Amino acid sequence: MRWGRGRVPHGFWDEKENRLAYLQWLGLKLGMQCPEDWYAIQRQHFIRNYGGGLLGVWYRDSPQAAVRELLPDYPWRPWLFKRTPQGYWTSAENRRAYMKWLTRKLKFRRRDDIYGLSKQDFTENGGAGLLGNHYDWSVVAAVREFRPSMNLHEWKFNSVPQGFWNVAENRERYMDWLGERLRIRTPELWYRISGKDIEQNYGGTLLTRFGGSVYRMVEDFQPHFDWKPWLFESTPSGYWGVLENRQQYLHWLGAQVNFKRPYDWYDLHGSHFYRTGAGQLYTHVYRYSLLSAVQERYPNFNWKAERFGQAIASSGV
Repeated sequence: MRWGRGRVPHGFWDEKENRLAYLQWLGLKLGMQCPEDWYAIQRQHFIRNYGGGLLGVWYRDSPQAAVRELLPDYPWRPWLFKRTPQGYWTSAENRRAYMKWLTRKLKFRRRDDIYGLSKQDFTENGGAGLLGNHYDWSVVAAVREFRPSMNLHEWKFNSVPQGFWNVAENRERYMDWLGERLRIRTPELWYRISGKDIEQNYGGTLLTRFGGSVYRMVEDFQPHFDWKPWLFESTPSGYWGVLENRQQYLHWLGAQVNFKRPYDWYDLHGSHFYRTGAGQLYTHVYRYSLLSAVQERYPNFNWKAERFGQAIASSGV
């Protein structure tokens, strides 16, 4: 064991036999029992065991190069070592080899299984350097290069790229896709969509961007349609606090129930609000007062409060 007695003779490491003898000895000392164990080898293992000169001069400080000489026929995965060779990920062929290996390791069999890929999958499987340095931590970018012909739906991944929803085209693509998926054939059918529908179809982060308001989200998608916010699952936060919004609703309600004159509004009752998506307006703004509602609709009319008694009673208040 010449390497343990100080400096080895000049030219000692030029002999392949000597290099292999050292590596075999090192493997025994470190408890390497199978090829996979060698993935744990690091530069410090050589330095602490009389092999620093060999590693630095002959293998250019690459433990991986040493292991490859020791076991040249083993199908090594460079990314499973502690460090990949410098410049390794600049090769498209190497990046593709890694992605093929990773998807097989994760048992992705169907085409859409790729959407289950996460940052954690890379970091736990030797791909942190690839994802961080080459793809700027974007799983979507990695998959897009790996499967360039696939029509990717970025929202199906665990997270969309940073700033993705800030782009109007991306929001439109998602809404087009969602409309097809939920069979939305006419604008009016969007009224039946709930926040839960959107969350269950990968749009939760987009919905959050609109403050959890389905109405705001749909309005952004089709801004020229005459939307009635109260017909959605819920109105946006603070919507009924705006006088203009309340008046718009009351005008619409009158047309729906055929209230043409102020006198017709004496037939108003609480169920009219509940049935048309304005229960919160009735309970929280008008505080169950039908008189308050009609006074806002016709502020100059001389209302008789007692005439709403029957309507109030029929509303269950």
